[in-house]
Amino acid sequence: MVSLQSKTEKVRRGGQADFFTRVADYLAGDLDRVDDIIGEALQSQIGLTCEVARHIEAASGKRLRPILTLLAARAGGGPSDHVCHAAAFAELLHIASLLHDDVIDAAALRRGQPTVNKRWGNDVAILMADYTYSRAWEIAHTHLPTELMAAFCRVAAGMCDGEMFQIETRNRLLTEADHLFIIRCKTAGLFSACTKTGAALGGMPEAAVAALERYGMEFGLAFQITDDVLDFTADPRVLGKEIGTDIACGRQTLPVIRALERADGDDRAFLIAALNNGSAPQVILECVQKYGGIAYALDAARSHAQAARQALDRLPETPARQFLIELTELVINRAY
Repeated sequence: MVSLQSKTEKVRRGGQADFFTRVADYLAGDLDRVDDIIGEALQSQIGLTCEVARHIEAASGKRLRPILTLLAARAGGGPSDHVCHAAAFAELLHIASLLHDDVIDAAALRRGQPTVNKRWGNDVAILMADYTYSRAWEIAHTHLPTELMAAFCRVAAGMCDGEMFQIETRNRLLTEADHLFIIRCKTAGLFSACTKTGAALGGMPEAAVAALERYGMEFGLAFQITDDVLDFTADPRVLGKEIGTDIACGRQTLPVIRALERADGDDRAFLIAALNNGSAPQVILECVQKYGGIAYALDAARSHAQAARQALDRLPETPARQFLIELTELVINRAY
């Protein structure tokens, strides 16, 4: 007999796949152009660099950051070749950051495939990340106006600051405010820069650019908090990596932070000990659920998704706007 959870997961995965099929049709040649730019950027005369690049591209994700950039542009005047280059630039920044993250976390899997550091070693992963960053900024220098390049520079610095703050606070318990600061730095800031850049290059007025910048920030917060939950609840075959990896490497996410605030006695001691251990993810999940950590985090994600929807209220009715609205629903109901 198929469990209710399995049926629910099928529905979630089906809705997710349907959305990305429809948005790919809507953005048609633009996403292909983005992929071409990324492929060209990762080319090299060095065989090992090309081999690693092929591995990265074979395990590419949903291209969510390019999609947001292109949709924000379509909500205004529509994409130009500069918008496609901006979208590729944002994805390359994201790829480089993941390469660094996997080294820091000693991760073995990414989207169901061996990580670059696992397959080739930390030296190759770090150099490939730096190569990807360098090619990304070359694109930005050619295709982005100075003020948008400066915004992305601040985002890239913020991503480093967020990671450094996580390292600095490894030996103390985080507050919810600490965690939201990390998310804004490491995840939401890049989403926000994508929607702001797409809107600006799409020729939207200043108020609309600001609205889409807010949309990206709130969407990014909802996205990462949902990710926090999926690390406990997802099917690892669908997620593409083992569950419980956050707590196993000492990362305090919102479900754990909330549970630690409410737990006492043996349960609190167990959760603290589980940080950097994570050897019994199912038991950890049960403890986090007992103190409402999962439900609290999902409520927070829904609140940020609602704020993202509200940021679109004054934008004109367009297919792009409708896709952006759908994304705020999808982000909190996704299976991976």
